[in-house]
Amino acid sequence: MHRTGRHHADRSVGCVLGALCGDVLGIPAEAHHMTSRQIKTQYGELRDFIPATCLGLPRNVVRLGSYSDDTNSSLALATSLARCGGLDAAHVARTYGSFWLKDPERGYPESAKMSMVAVQLGVDPILTGRLAFPDGSFANGGAMRIAPVGIAFRRVEHTRDRTHQPAGARAVPREAVLGVRCRQLLAHLLHVSPSPLVC
Repeated sequence: MHRTGRHHADRSVGCVLGALCGDVLGIPAEAHHMTSRQIKTQYGELRDFIPATCLGLPRNVVRLGSYSDDTNSSLALATSLARCGGLDAAHVARTYGSFWLKDPERGYPESAKMSMVAVQLGVDPILTGRLAFPDGSFANGGAMRIAPVGIAFRRVEHTRDRTHQPAGARAVPREAVLGVRCRQLLAHLLHVSPSPLVC
C-alpha cells in the first residue's frame, strides 16, 4: 500500500477506535444522566472501563468494555461507506438495521428501532425519521455516528454536501443538523491534521 494510503488507513482506524473508546468510557455516566460535576465527584476522571448498563437496556444487563448503539451505528455507517465506495442513503439505512439486529443488544431507543423496522419493511429511509417525532428529532444520534463521513470524504465541501444523507432521516431540525455537521467536521479535522490537535 502506498505511504499516503497507509497513513489514511491508520488515521481512519484511529478515529473509529477513539470514538469507540470514548463511547465505552462514557456509558456509566450516560446511563445515569450524570452531569460533569457528578462524574468528577463519583469517578474523578473516567480513564478505565467500568461495569455499567447501556442506556436503553434493563438495569440488570451490566457489561464491561461494551460499546453502545452509538458506536454500533457508526460501525454500520463505516461498513456501508466501504461496501458502496461512497454514500448511498438507502444502503446506510439497511446496514443500520442489520447491525441493530446483531447480538448483543446495544441499547437502541424505541424511536430508532421503529425507524429501522420501517426500513426493513421497505419504507423510504428519509420518511422514517418522522415516525416517532413528526416535527423531527432533536436527539444526538446523527452526531454520534457521523465521524465515518468526515473520514471518507476528506474535502470539507464534500462532507458538507453529504451530511444530510445518513443523518437526515432522523435529524430534521436545523439545530440537530448543525450538531451533526460540527461532529463530522471535527472528525475530518482530526483525520487530516498534520499533527495531533490538543484541546
